[in-house]
Amino acid sequence: SNQHDEMFVRGFSYVPKYLDGLNYGENSFGQIDADLLERVELMRGPSSILYGQANPGGVVNMATKKAGTDAPNEVAVSIGNNNLLSTMADISGAVSEDKGITYRVVAKGLTEEEEAGDIEKNRIAIMPSVNWTPNTDTSLTVSAIYQNDPDAGTRGFLSASGTLYPTSIGYYPRDLYVGAYDWEESSRTQASVGYEFEHRLNDAVLVRQNARYNHIEADYKSVILDNSRDDEILRAAVQSGDELDQFVIDNQGQFDFATSDFEHTVLVGLDYKYGVKSSTFGRKSLGYEVWNNLSRYTGLSDLPATSTNNQSTSWQAGLYAQDQVQYDKLDVTFGLRHDWAGSETDNYLKSTTTSQEDQALSGRIGAVYSFDNGIAPFASYSTSFEPKVGTDQNGKSYDPVTGQQIEAGVRYAPDDGRFMVTASVYQLTQQNIVSTDPADSSLTYQTGEIQSRGFEIEGRAELTDNLSMVASYSRINAKTVEDEDPANVGLKTSNTPKQQAALWTKYQFDSGRFDGVSVGGGVRYT
Repeated sequence: SNQHDEMFVRGFSYVPKYLDGLNYGENSFGQIDADLLERVELMRGPSSILYGQANPGGVVNMATKKAGTDAPNEVAVSIGNNNLLSTMADISGAVSEDKGITYRVVAKGLTEEEEAGDIEKNRIAIMPSVNWTPNTDTSLTVSAIYQNDPDAGTRGFLSASGTLYPTSIGYYPRDLYVGAYDWEESSRTQASVGYEFEHRLNDAVLVRQNARYNHIEADYKSVILDNSRDDEILRAAVQSGDELDQFVIDNQGQFDFATSDFEHTVLVGLDYKYGVKSSTFGRKSLGYEVWNNLSRYTGLSDLPATSTNNQSTSWQAGLYAQDQVQYDKLDVTFGLRHDWAGSETDNYLKSTTTSQEDQALSGRIGAVYSFDNGIAPFASYSTSFEPKVGTDQNGKSYDPVTGQQIEAGVRYAPDDGRFMVTASVYQLTQQNIVSTDPADSSLTYQTGEIQSRGFEIEGRAELTDNLSMVASYSRINAKTVEDEDPANVGLKTSNTPKQQAALWTKYQFDSGRFDGVSVGGGVRYT
């Protein structure tokens, strides 16, 4: 991707990222190399009950490769177009089998050139971890990540003119580079250290504590496309610097017990996160130029921070409880959470300091019934919230942005495990969105509301012992339903495709000369 994981789910962005169950980065800031991950989990819909302030579209959890799990020792080499060369090693073993201590080290190196402008991208990453499992009741895993992108690449975008429809001198070439060679610098460093602790006190009580410290810093200079008119484009030089220090901890107690014919799994927890972020951003317009005759040098020195120069401190504490009740073939889950959140921002351009505190109650209830034939209908209702920093024209702090989702569907998974299909429909509503008075942009109101309705179906199948398939389709209708500006009502939300589909197949040879070889292919539609 283009340095940021800009993830949109069910019409909402940017869904927050979690690393091993703990918040990582801010919005789209922060990005972990995929080769360090065991899997990526998507929780669709409001997930505040377990994760606190969250986007109503959902949350993404990145599970890292860790010691203490079944891990093959492997080395991988990848080559591709744009001079891509990538190497990865995943090595694990036992430090002391008698004491239950194992280790794992994952390392990655990458170099490539971007299609536009011959801009290099380079990365090195290493992730060591150690697991201590002295007995079947206790496990402690300590892990660290260091990822350095000395050349992180560009982050530019093109206009509809020249890509979707031609200018007077034709379409842009696919490798059009709008930047300037003397104003193209990009670097990023990420470091993280944390632990995951779990201990079973007895058959009924299990306690967990996970904690992580993250440091992310990025510096960026580039010339970007700012606007276009026929065969001319308006370019701007931009320069930014961001640095985030973040601490997150989650404490959980799990209680398993039965009351009459009801089996309970109760989860009670307290989490806390604290972060300090510094940001600067400056830009300078370079004027219009014909797109096929762009100047490649700006002659600029460092830009001043013209639009952003601030430091913000934020914190959140949340207390939550959830009960998963099983009665025969019926599973019902319900839970509540209360959060307290605060922030303070120093704006060095305006020499002002603003602070804000919020609290919110969120909840969820869901049920699924599993028939013997593998059919399992389900339904749920869940809520979310996100603090909104700032004040209106009267000096009143904004209320948190809230969201609600109603979802229903059915899952089919026969006992043979050869395939599983899930289909669902949902309606998501987000309120308290800040909208601007169309007659006076200095007047703001929390009257905006977005509604997203959609249908999703996805399936996994083992068609034969050798051939597997993964397929999905979604249809989204996300639009503004309330806004201070009547012209915005009815418009769809940006960057939200109406339809998406994907198909992936893989064939695994298990005999003959190609034993051990797999071949895969796929297609996406947006």
